[in-house]
Amino acid sequence: NTKESIFEIQCLGGTSANPYSKYYQGFFPNTNIFSFYGGGMNQVTDDLWNEYETGDARRDLSISPGYQNGTTFVSQKYPKKWNDPTAVILGGTAIANNNFMIYRYADLLLMLAEATSDANYLNLVRARAGLPGTSAVSQADVRTAIWNERRVELAMEHDRFWDLVRQGRAAQVMIASGKMNFVAGKNELLPIPSSEIAVDGG
Repeated sequence: NTKESIFEIQCLGGTSANPYSKYYQGFFPNTNIFSFYGGGMNQVTDDLWNEYETGDARRDLSISPGYQNGTTFVSQKYPKKWNDPTAVILGGTAIANNNFMIYRYADLLLMLAEATSDANYLNLVRARAGLPGTSAVSQADVRTAIWNERRVELAMEHDRFWDLVRQGRAAQVMIASGKMNFVAGKNELLPIPSSEIAVDGG
């Protein structure tokens, strides 16, 4: 609920009997507070880590390069963007106060940039991150710069796959990242639940 928030789902910590941010344990904590060290469903890839430009503070704010195990540093990247330092384990569940972000101002600016191919919107996001304006000039290069900016700005916010689908690059990127079973024209879509197929008579 900061000034950059447009819409977020409200989640409260507390007890297991009250509303709490249960999604937090599966997607966002992955820190030594819970001894997960990169577990969960929101993994950080080396490819994402390397996407950040030199001097981009968002990388270190969003991703931990590893954790300290006694005197040994274990290099294992995990997300820390949504870490809630007040979270506790109660009944095997992480009780956290993290809200689930749906839309925020930087996302809106990057949507405008992509819809208009106007680098000025892109540069507002880059300036906020302490980076210079894009050097891209052609429409194709500006579009690529916008796509890259969405990836690093919105990292681990559940936008990446849908961005790739909208951009027509899902199969190309997924296969290149090792998802060899990805089928173009099929896996961009969500499956129809079997219950709905049964209602429709097959």
